[in-house]
Amino acid sequence: MNALQGSWGVALADLMHAVAIEPEDPAASLAAGVAALHHASGVKNAADEVRHAWVLRAVALLQKAGRLRAAQGHAREGEYNLARGLHQLGLVHLAVPLYERCLARDDDDPADADADASSPNLKWEAAHNLSSIFKASGAPELAREVLKKHATIVEDGVPTSITA
Repeated sequence: MNALQGSWGVALADLMHAVAIEPEDPAASLAAGVAALHHASGVKNAADEVRHAWVLRAVALLQKAGRLRAAQGHAREGEYNLARGLHQLGLVHLAVPLYERCLARDDDDPADADADASSPNLKWEAAHNLSSIFKASGAPELAREVLKKHATIVEDGVPTSITA
């Protein structure tokens, strides 16, 4: 509820408590990581060191959530969430390789249960986000290539790709 009201600091304290109670719960780490991202983004008139410390905490929590999800067979989800967090912070040079790794994962890999219907595949989302980074950096052809390769629907034998 605190997060809905914009009180990221209060929400973060509650979520860090949840992480302390259930350190092996990936959802608690993910939620705390997202709250830390928003808190870091909203820290006004604070020293850079304070903001940087919150960014580091957020990344550490997202990495922990990713490791926990990978142990459950959902490695792509962890990579995507970390990439998305870094992307939100504007650290696109760190997000790009994670999005690419997410896209390179084999859908049929038995070690990655993301291929099953109970978990989102996230390839479309990764392709869209990666293409938006490429487009914003002045590489529209690369953006189109990513979408053509990873975000194409084939219906009745006719391929349709999202355009960048």
